[in-house]
Amino acid sequence: SSEDDGSAADQFARPTSLNPSGDAKFSRSFGNIAQSRSFTSICLVMSFVHQLLLSNRTTTTREVYYVFVTHFRSQRECDGAILDVAKMLGVSRVSLGLSASPKGWFCGSLEITRRGTLPCGKDVSGKIDGTALPSVQGLPITKEWTERDDEGRTEDGVEILLSSKDARLIVVIEKEGVYNRLSEERIFDRFPCILVTGKGFPDLATRALVHALHHELELPVVGICDCNPFGVS
Repeated sequence: SSEDDGSAADQFARPTSLNPSGDAKFSRSFGNIAQSRSFTSICLVMSFVHQLLLSNRTTTTREVYYVFVTHFRSQRECDGAILDVAKMLGVSRVSLGLSASPKGWFCGSLEITRRGTLPCGKDVSGKIDGTALPSVQGLPITKEWTERDDEGRTEDGVEILLSSKDARLIVVIEKEGVYNRLSEERIFDRFPCILVTGKGFPDLATRALVHALHHELELPVVGICDCNPFGVS
């Protein structure tokens, strides 16, 4: 799975803004040799994105890392360079043709209804019960949540509706192990809730899902995390 691709500040805000950290300005200084690596990383990502957009394709941030695996030390470093490029160009990461690989999971007292047909002609209409778990992990959080507009439609024109009969809150869990335990114990059967994990620091798709659940179902959000600055952020 991919590493974090966002900032700690306002991490569950709707991820359509230019700067997820909420900073008024963005700058990078390349006036000294210490910044040469960052400059090289940005140039590599811009070159990749340029070719990607010319070919009218999209891909994941993981592919960028593997293309330049001899340069980037980790997926985190690669993701940081991608965000720098997005901020410098004044666009969202999705506009670069890049999306994160599915990272987060969710389950619980909710129902997801999809209505529509994909451009390829496949009908994806149907309902998903968040309590009918295909596995202990529940449902993967995919990039469709970042593509969904205010009316609940994705870029492919598929409508995604959220509903819940009895959920009382949304529980965002930092550690995947804690999430798996609560999911396996089906805590939502005893205390109606929706469980979400980003497996550490949440990616954009996880933040978009939590934003949608919070605003559309009008449910409060609570967190279970380590009692340290990283967990709280």
